[in-house]
Amino acid sequence: MIGVSLITQFVTYPSFIEIDTSRFRSFHKKYSNTMFFIAGPTMIMEAIASFFLLIDSFNYTTLVSFFFLILVWILTFFKIVPIHNKISINPNIKLFERLIKLNLIRTIFWILKFLLLLLIFLF
Repeated sequence: MIGVSLITQFVTYPSFIEIDTSRFRSFHKKYSNTMFFIAGPTMIMEAIASFFLLIDSFNYTTLVSFFFLILVWILTFFKIVPIHNKISINPNIKLFERLIKLNLIRTIFWILKFLLLLLIFLF
């Protein structure tokens, strides 16, 4: 998910600003549907794997890693998805900028989660 989030951060969301408003709704609908089928199952698999890792190897590192995943889900479904719903109706630059900022935070959470998991497997 780090790769998807980085592409979203540095390519997709900034491109929202450049897309003509008259074409944005159509573009955003296709983008949202595609991302639903890419990110949705991947996030679900990540959640299941993280849950089983937490149960199987419960320690401070797996707990904090799981906490970062919970933060990603909260940020995604309570902040980012509602903004996507708003811009599908009324695209505007302030919401695009908000998406970019929130996705940066989400990307940082995913990177921190990855680094913690890397510690588990290296040590």
